[in-house]
Amino acid sequence: MNKITILTFFLFFLFMQKVDAQIMATTSAGKKVVLNLDGTWKYANADDAESTCQKNKTGNLTIKNNTSNDIYFYYSATGNVSNTKIKAGASKTISNLKSTTSYGSKLSYDWLVSYELYSINTASRVMYLEGFERGEIGIESCETQEIDIEE
Repeated sequence: MNKITILTFFLFFLFMQKVDAQIMATTSAGKKVVLNLDGTWKYANADDAESTCQKNKTGNLTIKNNTSNDIYFYYSATGNVSNTKIKAGASKTISNLKSTTSYGSKLSYDWLVSYELYSINTASRVMYLEGFERGEIGIESCETQEIDIEE
């Protein structure tokens, strides 16, 4: 009887070690993770390990206005022009810009800086706008590109 008790205790101990080796948990974003006793963790679903910017193939662009005037930053990759106002001496980040087309080819953004705010009808293409600085930039997935605007 004593051997059976010891064997039962030993098997129970081994079973508990196996059960306690991993703990399931849920992140604040609703993703399931597996926590290990050694302090490491991994996503329960391997697809969750890929970040949002990797899945959506997006990146960011930070514009630093090093001038003494407010500026308007115009940008376009697909013909539709967007703009944002940046105060003198300030920086602004445009988040989640597409880095590739739906076919996987790299997107290139035309950009222009002006002191004037153009109407949407006038700003049909960046190349037709008047400004004091212009260029082209490619966005890298999950990275932040920077443009410094000088007077």
